[in-house]
Amino acid sequence: MRKIIFGIVIPLIVIVVLAILGSVETGFSVDNNYLKEISVKEAFSDIALPTLPKSVNSDRALPALPESVKIGEIKIKNDYFLARRHNLPNLGACLVDEEWALRPLDAGNIRYSEGDFSPDSEFYSDYGNERSVEVGAYSEEEVRIYVEPSYIFQRQNYSELVEAYRNYDNLVVYEREKNGRYYYDQCGSLDEDILEEGVKIDLVF
Repeated sequence: MRKIIFGIVIPLIVIVVLAILGSVETGFSVDNNYLKEISVKEAFSDIALPTLPKSVNSDRALPALPESVKIGEIKIKNDYFLARRHNLPNLGACLVDEEWALRPLDAGNIRYSEGDFSPDSEFYSDYGNERSVEVGAYSEEEVRIYVEPSYIFQRQNYSELVEAYRNYDNLVVYEREKNGRYYYDQCGSLDEDILEEGVKIDLVF
């Protein structure tokens, strides 16, 4: 009987106690910080011109959108004596006209990274999947949030983008449905309420 108690019951009690302690939210905080606005022109100016394709009518390379643009960061602080794991939501991004005269457009994909954006990042987020980050006891983690512009935007120069999309006011970041579904025209099929509740970042052309 003692063997049963020490071999099964006590370990189970320890597991239950640790599970309870691990579920306590005390000493754990998550702070989401997004940019107030994005200057599209400044995003173009960050590109090294000699590495880009040249215009047919010019010997000077044309600026183009970068592969990713940082739009915010998540600061996670754990003052607890046990490590914690925090789920990073699966996010989407849309271009939105505040007057709703234009159909919302897919802006691109949201990516997570602990440093500069890279497809090989530990927090590279695929469609329909959530990611999580472990925060050690009495420590902090910072996860950066990037938007990877859709291909349709990357193949246009600044003047073309202004002409085509200047009537869009915001980049709206929203939480995707958690059922793993992905639609090609996700933004165009969303209810206004979902986008109204999202994080709005002003677009400056």
